[in-house]
Amino acid sequence: MKQGHYMTIEKAFKGYKRNLAALRSYPYPYVSGVDYSKPRVTGDGYKNGQEQMIWSCIDKKDELEKQVKLVEEVVKWLEIEGHGRDRYIYFRYTKEYGHLRACEETGISERMGRYWKNDIFGKAEIIGERLGIFN
Repeated sequence: MKQGHYMTIEKAFKGYKRNLAALRSYPYPYVSGVDYSKPRVTGDGYKNGQEQMIWSCIDKKDELEKQVKLVEEVVKWLEIEGHGRDRYIYFRYTKEYGHLRACEETGISERMGRYWKNDIFGKAEIIGERLGIFN
């Protein structure tokens, strides 16, 4: 797994709760009218501030949606497979327990927890490629 992919996946999993809350209360920009009271002469370098703000907002929301979708898709995949790895994700990233406590709550050894994390991130890389997260 590439280092950049690992960091992106870890960021998505660690920030899952925060990203989900941010999406639920995401502010939408509003468009106001244009002031036509004075003439404006602009050159080629003119940038529409409102348009830039809206595009920026859309890009940020799109990134948050992709990160949340990544985690949810991985959890769905692991629920279908069984083995309890979805419970490890729940305790580790949703409940925000440390690695040892998440392993203890799941009923596995620390070594098995590291193996599961590598397996989870491997599956997340496959799903992330399909979602276009690494572009």
